[in-house]
Amino acid sequence: MKRSNGYVSASSTHEGGDHGWDRDQFHVARISEPTPMPDAALDRPVILIAEDEVLVRMMIADVVQDAGFKVIEAADALEALRVLEARADVSVLITDIEMPPGPSGLDLAAEVRQRWPFVQVIVTSGRVRPSNDEVPQGVVFIPKPWRAESMARCVIEAVERVEGMGPAYPRLGIMGR
Repeated sequence: MKRSNGYVSASSTHEGGDHGWDRDQFHVARISEPTPMPDAALDRPVILIAEDEVLVRMMIADVVQDAGFKVIEAADALEALRVLEARADVSVLITDIEMPPGPSGLDLAAEVRQRWPFVQVIVTSGRVRPSNDEVPQGVVFIPKPWRAESMARCVIEAVERVEGMGPAYPRLGIMGR
């Protein structure tokens, strides 16, 4: 991952099975200024990021933190599920689709929507373009490469949906503002 003049460039290489080595490259413009969040100093929403590529996970975390949110990182779907089982304050999950060796991001998204329906889910991938039937209802798909501003806006909108659920989900700690 390289940072230059306010832009982030990242690439990853992995063994692609029968296809040899695959290389992903994407360029993401950083947010020039953090997006202000109301009452952000005390009660910032928590965003869980599930991504197996460390540099990509760090880049997403930077974008989300720059937008004014708290971040928890998970290296795979099983770790993300453990976080969700242990914490009641996660508002949004951002997950990659391909996270070997365990469940995919789409599997994770489906389980999260079933077990924690108040958690909003954003799924992203640079290689997989799921059909509408493959994406669980209520889940947002963002193809890579995405712009930092687009990801930040998507997270803000997801948090607004959680906040709009009102008193039915008081344990999130972000309601009633």
